[in-house]
Parts: sequence; structure tokens; C-alpha cells
Amino acid sequence: EIQKLVVKLAGEGMTIMFEVEDLIAASPATVSRCGMVFVSKTSVGWPAQLRRFLSFDLRPALAEVSSVLDSTLTRLLRGALQLISAQKRLPLRLNAALLAQNCLRLLAILLEDLETADERWASEAAWFSVLWGIGGLFPDPTRRDFAVWALAARNGCGLPPITDEPFGLRLDLKDRIYAEWAASTPSPTRATRLEELVVPTPDSLRSAFFFGRAMETGQHALLTGPTGTGKSLQLSSQLARF
Repeated sequence: EIQKLVVKLAGEGMTIMFEVEDLIAASPATVSRCGMVFVSKTSVGWPAQLRRFLSFDLRPALAEVSSVLDSTLTRLLRGALQLISAQKRLPLRLNAALLAQNCLRLLAILLEDLETADERWASEAAWFSVLWGIGGLFPDPTRRDFAVWALAARNGCGLPPITDEPFGLRLDLKDRIYAEWAASTPSPTRATRLEELVVPTPDSLRSAFFFGRAMETGQHALLTGPTGTGKSLQLSSQLARF
């Protein structure tokens, strides 16, 4: 009986507008008659991306640190984006929204290891995410200025000082410590053949950490670099873990 009902509009010039969540069940004919508004993430701005991340992407177990993450990330992102805007040393042209999105993706990966709502280590994860999400895009010789800024920014976020070079440290939220990258070097076993031995470098350890954590948490990752930098070896070693 419902199909027999006909809705008649009173008078000309009247229309009915339906706002739907998606068009997953719509036919191609219906889709062709729809009006759509698409807003790119890069046009929204990084403050809106931050609010969305804290509202929808943060695990319920970490809801108590939402306000701390908001203030810490706002301070860090604003300072980091102002720094790179003044220096203009990035190898690629990236806008603020893409850089912030890069940091938030890295933060989501790191927070998977934070089991309880600890404000101190949630802030450490935010700082480490901005350090590598933005500062990691600089080539090694030009990271020095960003490292100096990152160490000074810790004071503004209420974090204890670090005396070591920040890019030389790895954040371990499971044990809640900072460790040198070399500390994560796996030891060869007796079953390892000579031709299978790989001598790790700081760059290979870093890429293994970030790429491996991205795969574990279901995040998309892209290995880049010139020929001979171990991309295929890195990929095969990570896939062997699953």
C-alpha cells in the first residue's frame, strides 16, 4: 500500500530535498540526478582535522586525555607549521592540512600502544608525532633547526627536557621510555645464513619501525627512496612477520 501513495506538491515551484548519508543503495539513474558537494580535507584546515580526530578517531579508552591532546597538538602544530613556513626548506610543496594529517596518522599508530589514559605519555606521543610527521620530511642536514625548536617546544607542553638528539630516539609507549634506534636492532641467529645477514643503519631502523607499525595497525604506507636503499628488503622482511 505504501507504494501506491503519491505525494503531490501544492503549487508550482515547490521541491522536496532529501539529504542522505550515502548512495550505496541508489541506482545509477538516481545518482545521476543527485547534487553532491565535495569538500577536500586540504580545504578544511588542520584545526578541523584535529577536532575530527579527537572526536571520532580517538579510542574510547583514551577519552580522558582528549583535552590534553587538543592543547598539546594545537601548540605543537601551530609552532611547527610557522617554522617551516618561514624556512621553506621542505623538498615538496605541502600545505598545512596535509602535514597535520600526516602527524595525526602517526599519532593514531603510536596510541595503539597506550593502554591507559596517561596524560604524560599521550603528550609524548603527540610530540613524537609532530617531530617525525613534519620534521622527518626535512633532509638530515636541515633537521637541526627543527630539532632545536622541538626540544624548546617540550617546555611549553609541560614535558620534561631531553638532552639527547631528538631524531636519535624512538618512543616506546609499551615500556613508556625513549630508547635509541640501535636498541631495536634484532640479533642474528645461528640459522641465519651469511648471504641473509643485513647490517642495519639508522635510516633502515627508522623505516622498519614506522612501516612495521603502520602495517600492524592497518594504516597505508608508501616506501620511497632511490635505488639501493633497501625498499624491497624492507618490504619482504615486514611481510614475513605476518
